[in-house]
Amino acid sequence: MTITPTIHHWPISVVPQNQVFYAPGQGISGAYTVGGANALSPEPGGVAFLEMDFNYANTTGNARIISWLMSQIANGSVFRIPIVKSVQVLQASDIGVTVPDSYETVGVPWEQDGSDLLWDQNIGWAYELNVKATAHYLAGVTSITLDMANYNQKLLPGHVIGHQGRAYAVMRISYDDSDAATLTISPPLRAEMKPNDDVTLSPTMIGKVKDPASFRSKYEYGQYIKPGPITFIEALV
Repeated sequence: MTITPTIHHWPISVVPQNQVFYAPGQGISGAYTVGGANALSPEPGGVAFLEMDFNYANTTGNARIISWLMSQIANGSVFRIPIVKSVQVLQASDIGVTVPDSYETVGVPWEQDGSDLLWDQNIGWAYELNVKATAHYLAGVTSITLDMANYNQKLLPGHVIGHQGRAYAVMRISYDDSDAATLTISPPLRAEMKPNDDVTLSPTMIGKVKDPASFRSKYEYGQYIKPGPITFIEALV
């Protein structure tokens, strides 16, 4: 019997102060035998990780949602987490597009006069940079080609991209004369990619927290609260 877990969207009101995405391959950090051998992940190509830490937040509204998160995280729930607070993500300003800062994180308002009415149930449509895949790729490959015309060759090694809710680190990249970019990515592609599929430069990651006790370690009674730092490990669902 196949079990399909519920994937929760990370609440937009609980904004991390910093995020770091990394894909270490099959090596598992800190897992060494006395002989010095590095332990390996059984997943081909390994899995990805996302570290997040948080600043203090006012208890108004946030205390209850953080309380809910503590239980969900402790229960091993799976989340879809936007990767926003990171220099690893290509910003609109990097390619010369002027977008108000708030649009990149909370979405474009329904009204263009500054009204706070948002597109979709008060969460908005975040400004998103997309490019197109140029060919057909099966899950498991580590090299893909994208049409990067009009992006001024700004996508570079160390950036993070996304496809179908999965995040990938750009390990190597080369451009041809037409600005088609051939990328080596890590981890390997998790889902089939078809020609003209959207590949986002505003990625999300699907994962579960590997250190749930850390999130609640700094949850205190008072006017302000501060969730503890956590690390998500990629959930292969």
